[in-house]
Amino acid sequence: MHILSLFLPGVPLGMLTSSMFQGIGKGINSFVVTFIRTILFQIFFTYLFAIVFKLNLLGVWYGLVIANLSASLFAFIWGIFVIKKLKNKLFILLKTMTNIKNAHPKGEHIF
Repeated sequence: MHILSLFLPGVPLGMLTSSMFQGIGKGINSFVVTFIRTILFQIFFTYLFAIVFKLNLLGVWYGLVIANLSASLFAFIWGIFVIKKLKNKLFILLKTMTNIKNAHPKGEHIF
């Protein structure tokens, strides 16, 4: 059971990214991260370690640790890409607004 504590360093990455997705209105991404972690990764890695590598119960614990760490890393990397995409959209929007504002004479309000 003490093996399971090895996945704790990866928990903040997964939780942070899942919360970030919910906070920016992309709850479906949060669901996908949770689904991938609990259904795909955990089943795959526990089967791999317990049955294929014949580690039995120890393999289940190792599988859970590897699955959670892998899913947290996957979620964090996905979150980084989403944030970069949002930054680019914001930059384009601000640049467009600046260009519109500069195109009109002083004193004339467009918004």
